[in-house]
Amino acid sequence: MRSNVAFTSLLLVVLSSTTVSAWQFFYNSGGTADEVESRDGNVGCVSLYHQKGKWFHWYREESDCCIHMYTNSKCSGTQAGWSCTDWSKQASGDLYGIKVTNC
Repeated sequence: MRSNVAFTSLLLVVLSSTTVSAWQFFYNSGGTADEVESRDGNVGCVSLYHQKGKWFHWYREESDCCIHMYTNSKCSGTQAGWSCTDWSKQASGDLYGIKVTNC
């Protein structure tokens, strides 16, 4: 019985120390209000539309996540930009996809 208690205690410590890296990306597809992608951890390609000249905002919520931005919805080819720190910028071109890594 004692070993079950020790195992359960160890399992609780491991589970409670597991962190999930949350992030938020605010973008604007040309409307009056920002849209948001908000997730936990890494994600593959997310198809979206962010209009050139509009501001975007990337918040990592105290994580090590990195964002990679693309000019196509398949997130392939040359990146339009990337950052591993919080970032706000007026887009110099239309964006159609993002990936999030290193969470």
